[in-house]
Amino acid sequence: MKNIIGKIAVGLVLFGFLGACKKDKDDKTGLLVLAAILANGTKVNSAADLTSESADNYDDNNYGLVTATTLRKWIANWAGTKPSGITGNLVILQSNTAGTGTEYIKPATGVYVYDWNGGGGTDVNFRQERNTGLTYVPTGLPDGARTDAFLKLYNIDLTKDLVVFAAGTDSGTGTGGTAGNGFSADLPSSPKGAIYQTTGRGLYWLRYWGADKKNVAILDGDIKTQFSASELIASGGQSSPPNNGSFSVKSFSKVDNSVLAQPVENIISLVKAGGNSTITGFTGSVFIADARFNTTAASNEFAGVASATGVTEYNTGGVTAQNKSAIEGHIKGANFIPWPKFINQTTGRFKTKAEILALWKDITWQSDNAGKSGYKDGQVILQYCRTNARSMITGMSTFIIIGKPTAFYENSWIEWSSLTSTSSGKQNLPSGSQFATDTADLTESLQFNGTGVVANYSNLKVNASATTSKQIQIDDLSYKNQ
Repeated sequence: MKNIIGKIAVGLVLFGFLGACKKDKDDKTGLLVLAAILANGTKVNSAADLTSESADNYDDNNYGLVTATTLRKWIANWAGTKPSGITGNLVILQSNTAGTGTEYIKPATGVYVYDWNGGGGTDVNFRQERNTGLTYVPTGLPDGARTDAFLKLYNIDLTKDLVVFAAGTDSGTGTGGTAGNGFSADLPSSPKGAIYQTTGRGLYWLRYWGADKKNVAILDGDIKTQFSASELIASGGQSSPPNNGSFSVKSFSKVDNSVLAQPVENIISLVKAGGNSTITGFTGSVFIADARFNTTAASNEFAGVASATGVTEYNTGGVTAQNKSAIEGHIKGANFIPWPKFINQTTGRFKTKAEILALWKDITWQSDNAGKSGYKDGQVILQYCRTNARSMITGMSTFIIIGKPTAFYENSWIEWSSLTSTSSGKQNLPSGSQFATDTADLTESLQFNGTGVVANYSNLKVNASATTSKQIQIDDLSYKNQ
């Protein structure tokens, strides 16, 4: 009994709950359940444990970032070329088409190609409204039940199969913008590379739930510019989702990768500590990267320009309005790392590993970072943007290319900007709330938007009496251990 109690105490310490736990019965019960799960032999991975470093030549990769050359080799002879440790199928999840008439990669023996966007419907995707305990956000990672439904739909076994997230067509042109607004050849107003906001999120999502690095990859570049018409098929020729899979993320009950998705209270604590963190899975100082890139003027959101940040309001019928966030600015100590810089704007593929490493080591290529130090080895890079989409590009550059410890502020600015407790604008929290972010010690370039332009959220609700913002982590670990 003493041993079990001791393990539970260790679990509470691991997640920073002892000393911070409130008297609220439901919250306390949830934290005790979580601690018991962690004490039951669960491997709690650090950010450093989960990263993977690419080969200098991306053609040599078998997971993480893979190329069209590698994918073509696998499709031609999957049985004879499948990577070590993969005993199942190659499952290509394509997010959009490659053009009329030549829309999907052709399936082959052991190779399945699914239209996850159309084939799965709106109920199975990479986002879901989740309750953090503090906020309801419409852009959270799918919960265990929806993740399992996704795996069932496409008959994916995350211990045997290799899943590759790919996009048919890139949306940007790699051109446009006026230099006076912060645009350049590397930062055009219509940048290529937005496809990784989706494909990268797919990889991040499955790794969060416990998938090993060898079982998940994204395609470098789009399909349209890299595959010939003879290698593609028209709509209807892709694989049909069988909806008969039996694998569940509950198989990962002894694996905890939740360090990848950080709750807001952890971000607040590390900012107040001057960027030094005691967060489980982090060591030493933290490098905060703001990946937002505004197509009106490059740094508007980071710089705190009034009404720069749009916040989409949702309801059960879909998008209802595009309003503005309660505050503008950026998390204190953050560096402006606009995502298009990491993409070759001619090809739409990631820049070389050496180029990407150089961009992180010296960040003064961006004028907003003048006088700031770049990334230092040993730091964890905390990535965020508005909804943790654009930060998928900067995040993939560190997580699967240069191999540096990486984590994400999952709810990003859409949540941070709603945690207001002063009367200067829209007030969502009581004065003095431990979760309030609208103060100079937490937000730089702080700008309050007028209440007339701030979104009246229909489902980004703020719980003014919250005692935790870690409810998603509690729910997800509980689901895996049912």
